[in-house]
Amino acid sequence: MGDWQVSKTLADMPFLDTLPDSLTADDQVQALAAAVTAQLQALPALIAPVAVLPGVATGEEAVLDALARQFHIDAYYQDDPIATKRALVLEGVRMHRLAGTPAALAAQLDIYLGAGEWTLQEWFAVAPPDPHHTFRLAITANPSGAAWRRLYDMIRAVKRASAHMYMTRETEYSVTQDHGLATTRAIIRSSTAA
Repeated sequence: MGDWQVSKTLADMPFLDTLPDSLTADDQVQALAAAVTAQLQALPALIAPVAVLPGVATGEEAVLDALARQFHIDAYYQDDPIATKRALVLEGVRMHRLAGTPAALAAQLDIYLGAGEWTLQEWFAVAPPDPHHTFRLAITANPSGAAWRRLYDMIRAVKRASAHMYMTRETEYSVTQDHGLATTRAIIRSSTAA
């Protein structure tokens, strides 16, 4: 089979050309076809301004804010960096489809913290198993106090309502001993039912 190509576009094709020959001779059909042709030719110019999702990568911040409200993005903050806002808007529809699942929480954590800065374990993946409907979230990133609170609020907004979280915050620090430099890891654990 050869390559298939469209010979005419919507903007340069008269509607009369799409009708069977038996109808094209009628004066009323010709008038109707002329009116429909004018409307069809104006359509491509009307589509471009409302196609906002393709323009998210270059759109203004006000457009991103409006789309976040329209898509009901739960963890969207006005003072987030614009790159974070773009990622949240682009993922907004997918987030609603995945709402309440570990995949939704993972996608939000990737946006806010970055991949590899956290680990998520559901209750059945821990040995011995944690209480039902719980999960553990270990965060290796070190957000400030305000960012930590925002992260906590974001997780509460995205997680399944019946799930309780046990968050651990891991920090690395060095201790000098007689035998040289030893690195230990402190796990600050707070079990918070949310």
